[in-house]
Amino acid sequence: MELKLRMFKIIPKNYFSKKLFFKSKIRKPIIFLVLFIVIFLFFSVIFEVFHQKRKVDMIIVNSQSYPEVGGNWNIRFNTSGIADLTITAINETEFLRDIGFIGLKCGDDMVMAQYDGRKIFCHGWNCSKEGMEISKVLAPGKHILEFKFGNIIKYAYNKAGHPVWSDNKTLLPSPVVYSPNKKYQFNVTWADKSLKTILIEHNLTGLSTPHNDSFTGNNGTGEVVEYYFNVDGLPSGTYVWRSYAMDGSSKDNVTDQWNYTVSKGTSNISLFINSTEGNVSVENATCVNITVVNNVTGIVWMNTNRTGWSPSSAITPYENTTETIYASDYGSKINVTGWWDGNENYTESSQNYYINITEEIGYLEVEIIYPPPSMYVAQYSNFTVNVTVFCRDGNCWDVNATVMYNLTASEPDTPISAIKDFQPFYIQEGEPFSMKNCLTNPLTKDEFCNITWNINATDVDTDWKIGALFNSTQELIQDNHTSNSTISILECLNDISINWESVNFGNINPNTEWNQAIGNLNMEYNISSNEWSCLLDLWVKSTDFDNITYNSIIGVGNVSWNISDVPSNPLSYDYQLINSDIPRNTNVTMYYWLNLSPTYKGKYNGTITIKTNDTIS
Repeated sequence: MELKLRMFKIIPKNYFSKKLFFKSKIRKPIIFLVLFIVIFLFFSVIFEVFHQKRKVDMIIVNSQSYPEVGGNWNIRFNTSGIADLTITAINETEFLRDIGFIGLKCGDDMVMAQYDGRKIFCHGWNCSKEGMEISKVLAPGKHILEFKFGNIIKYAYNKAGHPVWSDNKTLLPSPVVYSPNKKYQFNVTWADKSLKTILIEHNLTGLSTPHNDSFTGNNGTGEVVEYYFNVDGLPSGTYVWRSYAMDGSSKDNVTDQWNYTVSKGTSNISLFINSTEGNVSVENATCVNITVVNNVTGIVWMNTNRTGWSPSSAITPYENTTETIYASDYGSKINVTGWWDGNENYTESSQNYYINITEEIGYLEVEIIYPPPSMYVAQYSNFTVNVTVFCRDGNCWDVNATVMYNLTASEPDTPISAIKDFQPFYIQEGEPFSMKNCLTNPLTKDEFCNITWNINATDVDTDWKIGALFNSTQELIQDNHTSNSTISILECLNDISINWESVNFGNINPNTEWNQAIGNLNMEYNISSNEWSCLLDLWVKSTDFDNITYNSIIGVGNVSWNISDVPSNPLSYDYQLINSDIPRNTNVTMYYWLNLSPTYKGKYNGTITIKTNDTIS
């Protein structure tokens, strides 16, 4: 393209006349239009050249070739657009050692190119015909050339001499975890359309020594074909495989040998105690169900640390439903283990949980039955301590009680001694023990036991508190002490025993006198001083005898008494002396008579009171 510019003479502004100025207004738009067209055409040409350089593409026509060693490797390619072309030997392929560059052609014309022994370079390659790079094969093997045209990169391969393999792969990738239903595929690609024999050498099908097999099938046709070998359900282990190929001219090749590993699958033991997978708590004397389950069919085992147990087994799932936890095991932990020994395809596994033996824990409800809250005893006399315990709201295990008195504190704190004549008390029994166990141990809920001690009081003129402390062999059960009885030890006691409960006159007719009480004849109305009694004075008094039906009375004086069988002393509202200075172990017999005036018919009741000194009995 030729661009012509027209020159104009520049005239000073003040030169213009009105006429010239008018003419210039007409000519300026034409000049600007011409300039615009020229500039547009110029930049259009520049843009077209630039666009041609950017719009490039390249195709390798024969990307895989099989030349003979010593022969030529002719790589045909097509390009579009204009760009720099660089051809480089890569991946251990070297010019001068593996191949020797001969020339570069566009169609039938040789093209001048720069060659430095490593790469071929052509600046601004612009070829509308088929291009060709020509190299001589100097050594057998696989050779690769990289073609870079602008930003486009392509590759050309050759296999010189023997069959060429590539792209070995496995489905599933190694290593893989065993599963009985998995499917496996072993693949290798051979690049030689003249192959006659293609085999896989392996030990994938049960034989320990590798052997040859035909491939299951192939993918693709032509020069480059992928071959595959299918296997189902490989056992765990490490396998080897490789492939062998031979072409029609008896040239052969073998791939590298590859290892394939199938790892053992993971077994998973599940241990259930009473349907719970984990540690459990159960009460004593409870039937415990133990189940062992494995995710793999086979023999599983179960054992515990219980005395008398031995490992037992069964086909999974394994169940044991007969184990009983007894009350004596409270507080212990039973270790239960389920396990599987594993096999050629699965790892061994085990599970361990504890059975915590618990109990509904009760409390001790205690009571002192005897002595009463306060009591006098004579020196060297015996008295009993009787206590009772109830097990409430749960089980109480083995329970015992210790009889105690307050030696150093305000409340009982010291066991009563078992040593004879020990002061202030000692236990006077054949086998004296201050602590005694319940005969019904162990105590379960709402059971009770009663314990008695025979105590001798050796002190004199002293007061003591006595009670019993109960405790359990179960440390979670709180000790409990009975209420206390205050024991006053005296040198002797104003102590009597009355051996009758009532004086009965039977049926008596009115207007009769000296009607004897029924017990007079047999001397039934006896009063005795006891072994530890002091010298006693006996006294008697009475009330009137009432008939509440008719609001009638028999006066107190109508009844007489005596300590002989001769009527003598009418009863009074006030005490009358029966006898004085009565020694211990002495019996006094009384007699009673009734004088009955006319009165209403019916039953009459009154109260006769006997006392010794100041003590009423």
